Amino acid sequence: MRDPLITVVFDKDTGKIKRMGPSLKVENSIEVPLSKIIGLKNGTDNRLDYKVKYDVQQRKYTIVKRRKITTVTALELLYEIPYSSEAELQIIQNCAKKQWQIKLDSTLRKTLKENNLNTDQTVFFSITDVGDVNVLYKYFSIQMSELINSEVVELDFTMPFEQDKTEVSIFTRKIFNSYGYEVINEI
Repeated sequence: MRDPLITVVFDKDTGKIKRMGPSLKVENSIEVPLSKIIGLKNGTDNRLDYKVKYDVQQRKYTIVKRRKITTVTALELLYEIPYSSEAELQIIQNCAKKQWQIKLDSTLRKTLKENNLNTDQTVFFSITDVGDVNVLYKYFSIQMSELINSEVVELDFTMPFEQDKTEVSIFTRKIFNSYGYEVINEI
C-alpha cells in the first residue's frame, strides 16, 4: 500500500506550519508522506514543536523538530575550511587584487534562487592563526542574499597580514556541504 502524500502549508519567513491536508495547491507548501507527519496529523505531536526549513544540503524544504536549548562547545559550532579549489562555497585570498573573494557554486546559487530561500541569514567568517581559533586576526560577515545574487562577493584587504603571505585558517559555521579556501599570490 502506497503512503499517501500530505501537503504541508507553511510561513516562508518563520517556517511555522499553518495547515496540512491532501492535495492542497498553494504557495509555500511541500508534500510529505503521511507516515512522516502522522503524529502532527493525529495530534500526538505538537505542531509548534516543528517547522519547515530549507535544507541546503538536501536542496529542498523539509519538516524539522525545533531545537531545544542544549550546551555546545565552540569547536562544535566552528568548522575549519580546508584548502581546496572545488567547493560549494569558495573563499579566495587574492593577494594580487588585495581582496577576499567569496562565491557560491553556480548550481547551488541557482537552486537557492529558484527555491526563494529566506535570505536574511548572515554568514560569518573568522580568520585566525593556523589551526587556532583562539588567535583571531580578522572577522567578517556576508549576507546570504549577497552570496546568492552575486557571482563573487569582494571584500578589500584592510590589514597587513592579508597580503604579507601569513598562513591562516578560516573558520565558519557549516551550512553547506563543502567549503574551500585558496590563496592567489600573482596575477
